[in-house]
Amino acid sequence: MSKIEALLEYLFSLGFEGEQLIDQVRRQYLEFKSSFMLRHHMKFGEERMEFNLQFNYDRQFSAYRLSGYEAIHCNPIVIDHRVINGVDTLTLEQRMAAMDWDRLFQEKGEGLWKDPLASLIWKDLEQLPIHNDFDGSIIRDNLLFKYLPRETWSISQEELSELYEHKQSFVAGDNGLANTLLAYRICSGQNQELLEAIKHTGMELYSDIPIEDCLKVHLSRPQFLFELYATKYGREGTLDIRTQVICRDDGFRMQSLEATAITYPLQVHGTYGEVDTHDFENAVKMISWQDFEAVLEHDPVKESRIRKEVVHLLVDLTRLWESGSEGQDMAMYFYLRYIQKSDEVNEYISPALLDSVAQLPRRLASFNADTTVDHIYNQFWKTEAPINKDQEEDLKTQKKRPGQGKENRTSRYRNRH
Repeated sequence: MSKIEALLEYLFSLGFEGEQLIDQVRRQYLEFKSSFMLRHHMKFGEERMEFNLQFNYDRQFSAYRLSGYEAIHCNPIVIDHRVINGVDTLTLEQRMAAMDWDRLFQEKGEGLWKDPLASLIWKDLEQLPIHNDFDGSIIRDNLLFKYLPRETWSISQEELSELYEHKQSFVAGDNGLANTLLAYRICSGQNQELLEAIKHTGMELYSDIPIEDCLKVHLSRPQFLFELYATKYGREGTLDIRTQVICRDDGFRMQSLEATAITYPLQVHGTYGEVDTHDFENAVKMISWQDFEAVLEHDPVKESRIRKEVVHLLVDLTRLWESGSEGQDMAMYFYLRYIQKSDEVNEYISPALLDSVAQLPRRLASFNADTTVDHIYNQFWKTEAPINKDQEEDLKTQKKRPGQGKENRTSRYRNRH
């Protein structure tokens, strides 16, 4: 594949298509400039987008790259259709909409009105504001703003631009450039409206992946619906939230919040299988389990492997599980509240532990889309007060086994690392 074909294929992958754009890229590529800019127009329903594409020559690869673009979104412009000074504005707009004004301007520049069809349109446009007709003047300016290239605009059209248009620049990042659909949804405000609705619920506080990154992935696709997830790891249990987002003509709408609650097994801290649960919890809290770099150790030569401190914790988790019923309850608690945030360690977890966690009772409920995660959490556990210290000591006394208790606690996690 030639370099120019590779560039065109990349543009197509972002949604930039059309024979005119292809011709412009080919022409500019052959001129061998250090950089060049191309303008591209698209329509999304009654809204239009203008893209100013910036290309720079990459000397390392001896090829042009799309380094970024400025996207300009224009809200729908509704023309008042009636007869003014003998001109039917509906017919006039239909004639203007049928013209390729960008091509005409590229070919003739400021002399575009000398084109036979364009000259007839200009005659009617000039007729609209005669006798100082205020409505006619407004309609003329709106038509010129809606259909003519911005290079031909007067001060009146520039003022309309400030009213109707919104600009935003996009540059290539770690995940490449935003495609045309994502740029439209960001510039039109659809992305922000949805993000504000999500932030109202507080889901972004409990999502392992930043909500904004999730939205960029979903909103770059022409899908009818998608789902978002969040999990709150609280003192009493875990709360999973799932919601569907539906794409409509006027934007995106969140559906109800589907909640799944799991209450932790009863926690009685002590020493089980030579593992002190207080020290273990302090150590397990120090790991950012949702961050794979905190769990995996990158090796430039060998395959990435689990970090030593994580391996030690997983070994002790197994000891807890194998120590008996009390240790199993604590192992399930530690897994649910902390360790399950990592997708990299499940193969090192006892299958029996995972099966027991899967069999724990789950409570399900639906809530309105504007309900907050914290409110939902409180609804599930408002009547379940956490065990206080006195109750915990009583339970320890009742269930204490040989070798269990404060007298055998160690500082193994503090000394190990």
